[in-house]
Amino acid sequence: MRRLIRPALLLSGIACLAAAPPVPAPWPASPAATADPAHFPESAMVLRAAIGEAIERDDGDAVVAGVERLAAMGGTLSLASRARIAPFLAPGEEEALSEKFDDNADIIARSVLETEVPAEHRIVEGIAWDAATRRLFAGTVIDGRLLVREGRSWRTVPLDGPVGGLFGMAVDGPRRILWLTSGLAEQVAEPQRAFRGLIAVDLDRLAVVRRVPLAGAGSPGDLAIGADGSVYVSNGETGAIHVCRPGCTALVDLLPAGRFRNPQGLALSRDGKRLYIADYGYGIALLDLASGALTRLAAATPAMLDGIDGLVAYRDALIAIQNGSIPRRIIRLRLDRKGREVRAVDVLERANPDWGEPTLGAIADKRLIFVADGQWERFSARGAAIGREPPRATAIRALPLAN
Repeated sequence: MRRLIRPALLLSGIACLAAAPPVPAPWPASPAATADPAHFPESAMVLRAAIGEAIERDDGDAVVAGVERLAAMGGTLSLASRARIAPFLAPGEEEALSEKFDDNADIIARSVLETEVPAEHRIVEGIAWDAATRRLFAGTVIDGRLLVREGRSWRTVPLDGPVGGLFGMAVDGPRRILWLTSGLAEQVAEPQRAFRGLIAVDLDRLAVVRRVPLAGAGSPGDLAIGADGSVYVSNGETGAIHVCRPGCTALVDLLPAGRFRNPQGLALSRDGKRLYIADYGYGIALLDLASGALTRLAAATPAMLDGIDGLVAYRDALIAIQNGSIPRRIIRLRLDRKGREVRAVDVLERANPDWGEPTLGAIADKRLIFVADGQWERFSARGAAIGREPPRATAIRALPLAN
């Protein structure tokens, strides 16, 4: 969904550049108050802010340590930013770092065009795949339309009753339910009638069978479905994580408001015991659903794990769509046996010129099908177009995930 912070944001409260702890650490109780590289070593946004502060206080050692770590994480710098750090670098260091930053920005393009959503459907954010019928679903933010692709054409699925913008969606195959999050964003055309909560659609009849309201503040974002049918929901506005357990009548807090800066994508471990939560600004948290312990998903080597919008589980790995990283990437996180540490990061696609802004995706067979051009930047309040460019279709691309 629409992220509340941007990659270039300078976060407050940053004091030092520290190496990542060797083991996963508890997720801070108040992330905004501890936004430094010591607490969030996998966040390039936090690191960039720390580098900027080191430049301002003329701390050459901290600048060099910061940019070397950023390069090792897979990040890059613009030419203007490289010029800012150049006075702090020794002879030879500037050229070596620039070469590394260039390498990190090299295009990797492996996806292919799967289909397109017609241009009249504005801001496509989430998609879902029903393996049983081999149908693809997509939802729009501005007009709150649920679309289904049957054959080579799209049609609208009626959602009787109030609806807001549609954001995350996922298929509960055993129960034949498509779950959608409905909520608010500046671009929603009719905010006064927006429903905030979950909508359940019967996959066989394509009819709404349940509505689960969000009673509190904020707006639902992405979601993930547990083996027992529980639906976990992120709230990017309040920083809470909600849950709807089987038979629920309303979304309730699993983790309270303020626990995250801006939670986005969610994914469950293969055994269903852990919930991975992508915080857009800080990295990935790991919630033990039995004990309630919340830790940071650490990486064995420097890794850039912030800026994640879409997050899905694939076998024993995680697939992340990073539209807030520089450069934008789609990555596979290879985890240790317990799923508590990232052992390796595979860059599957990076800075593909055929993308716009990639958002959310779904696993279909051995492929990631994803929205490759959300087009958020083209619309303002209530869906008003920005600029005079003609409408364009939304590209849905497919990325092979073999191995």
